[in-house]
Parts: sequence; structure tokens; C-alpha cells
Amino acid sequence: MKAVVGFYGIYDMLAQWAHDMQAQLKREMLAQRNHDLIARPRDNITEEFLGVSPMKNRRIYFESSPISYATIDHNRVRFLLIHGGRDELVGPPSQSGAFFAALTQARFFVRRIEIPAAGHFWASDPFENQPRSYGAMTAPRLLRFLEDSL
Repeated sequence: MKAVVGFYGIYDMLAQWAHDMQAQLKREMLAQRNHDLIARPRDNITEEFLGVSPMKNRRIYFESSPISYATIDHNRVRFLLIHGGRDELVGPPSQSGAFFAALTQARFFVRRIEIPAAGHFWASDPFENQPRSYGAMTAPRLLRFLEDSL
């Protein structure tokens, strides 16, 4: 493998689990404030995906996290991390930010593109006729990275 392009990725499963828990707490507080009578079930996407909480099996969180493998002996791959600054599903500081730092410390070639106003799921939006779209802003840098890496 020569290159990895990560779009709003999850790189630390334990940090994402904590992010999911915070989001659930916010939803519950909002429901209480609005006097909602229907309670949502506990919704932790990361725990559902891994099938267990970190209190029961912390090892699976470590083993399934790309950040765990950002070591000096594996640093031949080039990385481009792309995310929105307003992503509420995946916390940019605890995911792309932390992974960028870990890759940098392990001396990987890594670049990061943050689209400040973007949330999650923007990469598939059409951009051919919209020069100010998130995709149009990202595409030239993505293509340059791929040309230099492959």
C-alpha cells in the first residue's frame, strides 16, 4: 500500500465511543428540556459496531483503531486526512487531529485538509458546476496528493 485517503474517518475507537456517549447525553438533556415523553434508546454507534463496551473489552477498541498502528516501523505509507470542521458525528480533534499528530510523531508523510464549515457526509455531493462547494475546494489537493503518492 502506498497511500491512504481518509474522509472524516474514525481512527481511535475509544475516543469515538466517548464522543458517542457525549452526543447521547446531549440528546437526553435536550429531550428533558423539551419535555419529550418518548425516550430514545441508548445509541452508541461505536459500541454497536464493535459489539461490546470498552468496559467489557478494551482490547478490541485498541486493535480496531488505526491510531494504534501509527508506529515508526510502519511509516512508508503516505496519508491524506480530510474532514469538516463542523462534523458532529466524528469529532475532528479526537479523530483526524489526534491521528495526524500520531502519524507525524511516527514520521509518516501526512497531510490534512479541513473544510471549516463542513459537517459529515459532504464528499459525495456533486461539485462539477459548483466551484465553491466542499468537493470543488478539496478535489485539486486530493488529485495532487494522489499524483505525488502513486
